[in-house]
Amino acid sequence: MEKDEKFASGIGTSTFDGDADKKLREMYKQGTFDPLSSKTTTEAYEDRKKYMVYVLGRFYLRRDKNEIAFTF
Repeated sequence: MEKDEKFASGIGTSTFDGDADKKLREMYKQGTFDPLSSKTTTEAYEDRKKYMVYVLGRFYLRRDKNEIAFTF
């Protein structure tokens, strides 16, 4: 931050959706999102991939709510 006062100041940074869990449950109930499907279709693969990214981001990459660059 000494070199760039705008570093990590919210510009171009991601935000966490606090309602993501609820949204995923609703999509699952509606049948538009099924990461637990054992089908071999492209749609099932994409649903599993999206869920994996969500879980990794939610539970592993946001430890301590720091910038990801400083987490490890």
